Amino acid sequence: MNISVREIAEFLGAHVKGDENLLISGFASLDRAQPHDLTFLADKKYLPALESSRSQVVLVSQDIETDKTLLITENPKLSFARLLEKETRPQDIKPGVDARAWVEEGAHVSKTAVIYPFVTVRRGAQIGENVILYPGVYVGEKAVIGDHSILYPHVSVYAETNIGKRVIIHAGTVLGSDGFGYVWDGEKHFKFPPVGSLIIDNDVEIGANSALDRGALNETSIGEGTKIDNLVQVGHNSHIGKFCILCGQVGMAGRVQVGDGSVLAGQVGIADGLRIGSGAKIAGQSGVTKNIEDQKTVFGTPAMDFNDYMKIVALWKKLPKMAKELRELRNELEELKK
Repeated sequence: MNISVREIAEFLGAHVKGDENLLISGFASLDRAQPHDLTFLADKKYLPALESSRSQVVLVSQDIETDKTLLITENPKLSFARLLEKETRPQDIKPGVDARAWVEEGAHVSKTAVIYPFVTVRRGAQIGENVILYPGVYVGEKAVIGDHSILYPHVSVYAETNIGKRVIIHAGTVLGSDGFGYVWDGEKHFKFPPVGSLIIDNDVEIGANSALDRGALNETSIGEGTKIDNLVQVGHNSHIGKFCILCGQVGMAGRVQVGDGSVLAGQVGIADGLRIGSGAKIAGQSGVTKNIEDQKTVFGTPAMDFNDYMKIVALWKKLPKMAKELRELRNELEELKK
């Protein structure tokens, strides 16, 4: 890659202070950057690191005194990410279906899609424009994959799963598998056959080895722009709103409702049928056993108001001393009684 500072500025709408003819050949952090790497300064506290950095070009939010060439933009980190996305987009792939893939009769695959070896596309499935299916991907009957989506190796898409546009699914993830639903018949667990679907909206990203169940009767849905980390379980008939964050190892039972913009930190567990309000924040390893209000921040198991939980944590540290004092007071009381 060789791109001039002028071209970068035009793409980002940034103002240049310095040499706009310099060529950039890579991207790096302040401490690792080489002379022709672009870097960024997100906070003034890193100014000392900037001055010691070997990079000649840096993205900043305002003019600063330095010998380096500056690209001034409102949000340097966001601008850096936009440029990274543009320059790291796959360029050498060729549209078409590899001879070692199996596309069943009755499936529709766009001529601009890229189907790698050992991909399976079943009848009735629809693969949109510029979709990339890496080796080992399975796409079930009547599944839909929207334009510009990318499915990495060994993603399994069960029948009638609907994936929107610009969705990224990382390796090993399973979409639309049966939910954990059984009925006790007096002697054994009888499987409740799921007939619902899974709907994933536009611009969603799902990490590696996650599992999202199809609905039992209706649908499981993931809202626009939501980002799901690795090793996440989403139960049947759950509905996750727009622009949510689900961090690694979140476990969500069936019929859970998560409002727009909510954040579920690592290893959060949510019991069946609960509602998580819009903008709620659930701290890591919390166990949610009741509904959470909009904009509420909770922590602990069972999850409670964050500030209340922190007060309890502060008391935990004092418990040994308090227990000792209580024993001493009891002994004194016994002596007084005598």
